[in-house]
Amino acid sequence: MNTNGVAGSGGFPVSNSNFRKISIINGSLSGVKNGVEGGEYLNVRGFKDPTFGEGLIAGSIIGSVVPFVGTITGGILGGLFGASNANVTVLRCKNSFYPAFGQTNDIFNGDGQNFTIGWSVWHINHKWYNLRGINNDLRGSMDVVPGGTFTTGKILRDEITKGLDDAGMSSEMRGTNIDKHSFISSFSSLAHLQPFQSWSNSLNTNLVCASNKLTPFDSYFGQKENTGHIKLNKELVNWLLEELEGNHQLPNYPLNPNDLTGPATMCTTATYSFEDICKIPSNATWTQSSNLQITGSNGFSINVTKTPSGSGEGFVKATFQNGQSITKKVWIGIPQITTIENCFLTQAQVPITNVPIHADTPPPLPCDPACKTLFYNPVNNYNVPFTGFIEQIEIEKFNTNFQVTATNTMLNIMPHTIGFVDFRFRATNACGSTEWLYFKQKIENCGTNSNQSQNVSVYTIFPNPSNNIVNIALRDLNNQPSANTTVTGELYDLNGQPKTTVQINNNQASFSVASLPRGIYILNINVNGQVEGHQIVVE
Repeated sequence: MNTNGVAGSGGFPVSNSNFRKISIINGSLSGVKNGVEGGEYLNVRGFKDPTFGEGLIAGSIIGSVVPFVGTITGGILGGLFGASNANVTVLRCKNSFYPAFGQTNDIFNGDGQNFTIGWSVWHINHKWYNLRGINNDLRGSMDVVPGGTFTTGKILRDEITKGLDDAGMSSEMRGTNIDKHSFISSFSSLAHLQPFQSWSNSLNTNLVCASNKLTPFDSYFGQKENTGHIKLNKELVNWLLEELEGNHQLPNYPLNPNDLTGPATMCTTATYSFEDICKIPSNATWTQSSNLQITGSNGFSINVTKTPSGSGEGFVKATFQNGQSITKKVWIGIPQITTIENCFLTQAQVPITNVPIHADTPPPLPCDPACKTLFYNPVNNYNVPFTGFIEQIEIEKFNTNFQVTATNTMLNIMPHTIGFVDFRFRATNACGSTEWLYFKQKIENCGTNSNQSQNVSVYTIFPNPSNNIVNIALRDLNNQPSANTTVTGELYDLNGQPKTTVQINNNQASFSVASLPRGIYILNINVNGQVEGHQIVVE
């Protein structure tokens, strides 16, 4: 092709004002593979169920001259295989994709049975077949690299099962069976000019960009996922029809939202831009949310400032000439704590909007380490929550009968004993802090025992602190559960993660904390469904 007589063609027709070279790619341009290198894609077993009657038929072949001998032989075969309702494996076929670069694995395993029956003896000749593959090609396994797919696995499976069925045998699928493999790879469809690399690499960039010319085609259409070889969809057809009408189309490839860079949190002004113009198909047209104003822009960058009342979630959006777009979600100003979702005995919600609350008659909160109170930060109407708009949550506790921990999305509360959960918190980001928000809730229903209702436990824990063995015993021999009571123990860290289960028999137990990091832990003892909590310090 390189010597086809057209100077400078490189094996391709030469473009001019009336002639364009375009490519339609059915393989992924974002690096999505069609399987796992070395992974199994076909596993079929063929077998025969030699019932007594079939044994007679088989025997009749041998005993065509002496029918009686044939009948006896058939009876033996039928008895051997049919009496126990067993079956005989006739063949096994297992195929795997070619291995990854630098790897070796079996790509075919198979075995089969040949039956040889004589006048006085019979035996089975079992043959094994094995083929291994060694991949020294840095481009990878051509079976699974991104590319238009073909149903080779299904064709092989259907042909094998049909052959078995025609021979009067049964088949079953085992292991993993995958219909499709990579037929025409994405790199090949694009005639990529730098092919000596992994063909699983992403191609989600403008390959006809003047400073990034990596294909001899003038334009191309590709997508995120692999599709069937020479399969069309509406978007591809519309793109192609425009080209055939003489309307030159920009390349279509999956855009990466992360290519639009800029802060996720902005206080007053910010700049968002594409640092590599070859990451986008054309210059961008910009739009923004109503709480932002554009102060300047060009084809690959935008400057925005918040409106006088602008706060909360916002966005900037780049739209390209082919209709594709990228949206960058932005949080404007300080955080907003908008909703508290509590774990009550019955589900309830306590809405707040930056207004301190301190309930005088709060609803009950069960004394259970699995019960967590979730303070949901402002997420927004998009499918993906904002990131970066909360950098810190400060907490001040007003009593010590509970633990509270924070991430940038939630507060987890774990009560220790009955009483009140009472604290305040505020959220901070680069733009500032919220007001202090107060929260108070009553903890009850930690047990029906009268002593528990007075914050007196049935059990005592010692020694505490400890760096080795911790013991559990009755606090008062005159106050103990009935003989048929089920008592269990569970040790948690302050994040509510279980550390060990404690077996309590005859109201006593011992367990080790020697392997635990230093800190505070919570031991919950469950007495017939009622829980009492103990704080344990590990030194």
